[in-house]
Amino acid sequence: MKTVLILSLILVASLSISAQNPDKITSEFIARHRAMDAAEDKKDITALEQMLAEDFIFIAGNGAANDKKKFLSDTKANTSSPAEQKVEYENFKVRIYGKLTALVSYTAAFPGKDTAGAAITVRYRMSVLWVKQGKNWRIVNFHATRVRP
Repeated sequence: MKTVLILSLILVASLSISAQNPDKITSEFIARHRAMDAAEDKKDITALEQMLAEDFIFIAGNGAANDKKKFLSDTKANTSSPAEQKVEYENFKVRIYGKLTALVSYTAAFPGKDTAGAAITVRYRMSVLWVKQGKNWRIVNFHATRVRP
């Protein structure tokens, strides 16, 4: 009986999600990610603090796991310029679960130059878990994995 109830709730939630405009939802989350990129580039720690949940975890492409405090500290100390942080999103997808959870996945492409000056693009696959807390969406988990050429 419990299983039937749970499956019924999942079905109702998925039906309500399918009624939403997926293009609008995707656009909203792309805007959130662009705002986060801009805040990182400007070292706007106040804006980042508001975007990240208190229990935020960032798993970097090298496997390092950082909490919110360490992520903000690293962002503040980063010496690369905003031009070096230009990012393009590929295959941006948003999956909504209920009214409070969104899973965003995409590939972040960072164009640049190698040590010889040749154009290269470094890519990371990203998985970002957003949770609605009050009226605001906040990131609780951000996982980056380097895509090898």
